[in-house]
Amino acid sequence: MMPCDKLKIAEYNEGKLSGADLFAVEEHLKECSECSAYQKSNEKLEKLLNRWEEKTEVSKKFDSNLLAKAEALTNKQKKISFIFASAWKTAVAFCLMLVVITAYKNTLYDDSLQNLKAISKTEFSSKIEIKDFKIFVAHRLCREMAALSADQKSLMNYEFMLSVPENILLEEQKSDLRELINEGVKNQEAARNIALRALDSAVNTVEEAFGVDFSFAATKGFEAVLPSTIYKQATLDFENGKYETAFAGYYTLGYGQVGGDEKLRCSSLYRMAFIKDMLGSREEAAAYYKNVTTQYPASTQAIMSDEMGKFAKQKNSIEEKIKTLKGAAEEKGAEASVYFKIAGLYLSLSDYEHAAEYYKTSIDKTYGALAVRSRFNAGWCYKNTGNYKEAARMFSLVSPEPAYKLLADYELSLTYVKLGDIAKAVEASNLNENMKEENLGIYSTLIKKYFKAVNNGR
Repeated sequence: MMPCDKLKIAEYNEGKLSGADLFAVEEHLKECSECSAYQKSNEKLEKLLNRWEEKTEVSKKFDSNLLAKAEALTNKQKKISFIFASAWKTAVAFCLMLVVITAYKNTLYDDSLQNLKAISKTEFSSKIEIKDFKIFVAHRLCREMAALSADQKSLMNYEFMLSVPENILLEEQKSDLRELINEGVKNQEAARNIALRALDSAVNTVEEAFGVDFSFAATKGFEAVLPSTIYKQATLDFENGKYETAFAGYYTLGYGQVGGDEKLRCSSLYRMAFIKDMLGSREEAAAYYKNVTTQYPASTQAIMSDEMGKFAKQKNSIEEKIKTLKGAAEEKGAEASVYFKIAGLYLSLSDYEHAAEYYKTSIDKTYGALAVRSRFNAGWCYKNTGNYKEAARMFSLVSPEPAYKLLADYELSLTYVKLGDIAKAVEASNLNENMKEENLGIYSTLIKKYFKAVNNGR
């Protein structure tokens, strides 16, 4: 006889037994009352469960369905968690990117290069814009010449820009001016590291996409109008060197409640800043330049004011450097390079008289490349102070030097025009045949084109 085995009895009720196992359980149930009672109660429970499954919507696959739903919910939760995690990581990465761009924009970013690019897109439509642009160009040329590393092609670009006759605004001349500016951009880009140029482009792309400026000085503007008669008188005073009187006239336009042309008001603020800069009021100059960028951010003057304002703030420290170097120059045995540096600092401040004086001292104390550059810069300073004879003498001494021949001949030509000797001007303006590989076609064309304008007082 088999022993009591409830598991066998459960299998018996489920119909899973057969053969000897089935016979043994049936015989045991006949003889064991306890197992017989368990079998009957277990049989009732099995029938009850079968009836419940048939009458409810829960199928026999309840467990598998439940597990499937649980798995789906789990996957959904994982997807939501992944989305939130991705969003968080993206937000953090985006914020870091903005921090990096902002830091780069205000440190290594080449504002000067980008300003030239922006100006190259400008549609110069009036003499006002051209004249204000010349103030900016003269400022840049002074700084370029003060640096010994400047090449003659860059210097010639700025000289030609200054030669554009603003009172004959023909489309051809506007095109020439734009071509010169683009040439300047190319020269400046060539000197800039490839990696930094790529970062500049990335910054531009992000700023254009979001319509923002990551510079700390980003500003907004407003519109205003002014009468032309006041501006004309102020400009006449400005060109005659009556800066205080001119400033008063420009101030009336810049801040007075009068009607007129918005371009004149913008130009007036720009000229006010430049006059304060010329008179040595650096902080005021920087404030007025900032007003231009704040009130007229879309103007050409605003682009130029950005760079002019930054340099205005540096000029006090430049004057301190001049004092320090002068002290060194007074010591016995001071090298010519010290005098050259002093002259360059004066030139960057547009103080042509003192710059010419120290370049002359540098010439007397040295020879070779430094002497050649000192003569050229001295000639340019003499030209700007109206001492054309001395300027012509300096440029004539530089002309035989291959490194500066092209620019020296051009400057000599302009100087002869000022002296009224057109024959010598034409002779000096002919480009050296050996320099054709430099792709100087635009310069050759412009020399001839603008000489006539200069000769006619334009």
